Amino acid sequence: MRGYIPAFAAELAPAIDARFRTRSDREGRANVGMGFWSHDAAIATFENPDRFGRLGLQSHFAVDEMITGLLEAMDDARASTVPLRIYLEWGRWDLWSPHEEFSFRESSREVWNLLRERGWEPMGGEGWDSSDFASWSNRTDVLLESLFPIDGDGASPRLAAWSTGSPPSGVRKASEAAAVPPAGP
Repeated sequence: MRGYIPAFAAELAPAIDARFRTRSDREGRANVGMGFWSHDAAIATFENPDRFGRLGLQSHFAVDEMITGLLEAMDDARASTVPLRIYLEWGRWDLWSPHEEFSFRESSREVWNLLRERGWEPMGGEGWDSSDFASWSNRTDVLLESLFPIDGDGASPRLAAWSTGSPPSGVRKASEAAAVPPAGP
């Protein structure tokens, strides 16, 4: 996918801008990915912070080697100098395989923590749902309302409706634009 990301940023995004009525500045552009494709959306956004100001991820998937690449891209973007509006959500019953040793839920939690450690404050968190197109599409409005709020800077007011619980201490509540999962399985 390394060839896709530069082509996406340098060719596809400008082609969309040329054909459709869009805001081509970084604040008007979001990169969104779901499941197995969420990692590419994250990398493309962190590697091109001058083109993308918003990132939406649903049920993020990344194994160890992918996390290393994501960390490099995050560190290059430098959270302190590149503001990004980030929405990351996953379902309590997201896809997992003990035989293949992967879990969308655990991967999303790990990325959530990595984002926070580097200074970003993602919105979203764990919801009472799963990882499939029907689940994701049922929450697309919350994702878009959180990335592009009509009434200012807050997350979608519906974010708290599907969140699974209280965030740990030191983390803003869903009503304050962030929710995180409870500890445990």
